Amino acid sequence: MDLERRSLTLAVGGGLVLLLRSSGGVAFVYGGVGKLEIALYVASIIAFGLASLIGALLLAPGLASRLVPERYRERGAQFELGIASFALGVVLTTIQFAEVAIREFGDNSSPFE
Repeated sequence: MDLERRSLTLAVGGGLVLLLRSSGGVAFVYGGVGKLEIALYVASIIAFGLASLIGALLLAPGLASRLVPERYRERGAQFELGIASFALGVVLTTIQFAEVAIREFGDNSSPFE
């Protein structure tokens, strides 16, 4: 598989995850959400958006050469940054879900006691 196809997959995959991830943001309106959860949510949205942007920039090499710093102009390095950003988004999302699970299900006391 060549770099263009992988970049397209990264851009589309990152965009879809970003869309799905950002559509659940309405739940924050209902309260009961900690500041850590909100910070993790925002950081994961930024990471997925960055991964999608980097994947899209790889498909337009002329635009990428003007916007990207000199040390990251190699297409392989740009792709690695996109993958790293996507992985960071996955890790942040996992930590956020763990935080929610601990908050919601952390109390082990029985209601019958």
